[in-house]
Amino acid sequence: MKIILSYRRDIRRDKVVECYPTCYGRRLVEKGPDIVEIGEGHPIVKIEDVDVSKWDLLLEIENGRGEDGKLRFQLQNSTPLVTSAVVLIDSHGHPDLHKDIAGLYSQMVLITFYASGTQQPINQFFC
Repeated sequence: MKIILSYRRDIRRDKVVECYPTCYGRRLVEKGPDIVEIGEGHPIVKIEDVDVSKWDLLLEIENGRGEDGKLRFQLQNSTPLVTSAVVLIDSHGHPDLHKDIAGLYSQMVLITFYASGTQQPINQFFC
């Protein structure tokens, strides 16, 4: 499967800041060569700069606000020509935006910050 993986990558002091999306992205890239990463902090920033006809899936992982303080999603201003999925993380901060965004994608996954019955962030189970 050929995947366009979209997430905002924070870079501070020339180092990538570890977070859910960077961890998931690293794991996906390790699994196969047919992945292109796009979004703020990547060489390719917008979905419009990718020939989506050559890809099977747009997978977007939310990663909070950009440098300008805004939440951005690839499909906010365009319609995908490829199957799409969005991973929304910890929706309590902006449930209305998540509700609106989810409908633009073929599939939606909502991940809460804490794993049920624990006090450990869920990314410790995946990364």
